[in-house]
Amino acid sequence: MTRNSSPPSQVAVCWDGVVATVTVTGEVDCTTAPALASRLREVGAAHPERLVLDLDGLFFTDVASARALDSACKALGKQCPVILRASPRPSAARRSSAAPN
Repeated sequence: MTRNSSPPSQVAVCWDGVVATVTVTGEVDCTTAPALASRLREVGAAHPERLVLDLDGLFFTDVASARALDSACKALGKQCPVILRASPRPSAARRSSAAPN
């Protein structure tokens, strides 16, 4: 799937007792990152004991969204542990392994 054909970002929140899992799929860029950061703040306001941020379904992210996620996770980390779940896409793993050292 190419960048232009990636689905727009989707954010789902699932609660299992006091643990919140926020699953992000599609792509997050400078236009969608503020909404994601806002959603993370909303979840944090509910005071979970732990927050799992699942980025396995993320196809694309840019520097602006990475900064927004970092900022939101740092703020949430003051309230509760934040567990980041992410696996690189096979194409990204191939590109990084092919990069010169």
